[in-house]
Amino acid sequence: MLTGFALRRGIDVVQNPDLVALDVTDQGGLRYGTDITVTYSGREIRLLSIHLKAFCFDNPLATSSNACRTLNEQLPVLESWIDAQATAAIPLVVLGDFNRRINELGDEFWIKVDDAEPPNADLTKSTLGLVSQGWDSQYPSYIDHIVNRSPHLPMGPGRIFSASFVY
Repeated sequence: MLTGFALRRGIDVVQNPDLVALDVTDQGGLRYGTDITVTYSGREIRLLSIHLKAFCFDNPLATSSNACRTLNEQLPVLESWIDAQATAAIPLVVLGDFNRRINELGDEFWIKVDDAEPPNADLTKSTLGLVSQGWDSQYPSYIDHIVNRSPHLPMGPGRIFSASFVY
């Protein structure tokens, strides 16, 4: 699953190296994280687009399923990348298909990723408290998420970053 961004004209973009280590199965480009820094109206924001392994939506990560084992291998890669950005002064957003119901209380994946270590690596879930309206409500819990390190990040129409959660 390839990841990327569509940006409107007028936004300056720096392509950072892809997060290649997310491809824990060595499938050559599948599941790389796309890492960019955008500047708009003089403000910078770091964005990482991900598509993590599917079919381990809420199972324990230590199960024998291939999907959960793969997701469990991707977890420390993602957490390490987030932790490495903790000292940067610019807002950080990780978005995409987590393929995990991280809004469920006590989700093992989320607890490990968002452990608030090191300081300044605490994340906020933009989908928390929202109910999926897509697929005729067949899937009430999101698996696609936007998480950010700055709870004061201006989000919404006309802001540096806006998103819709209907799918």
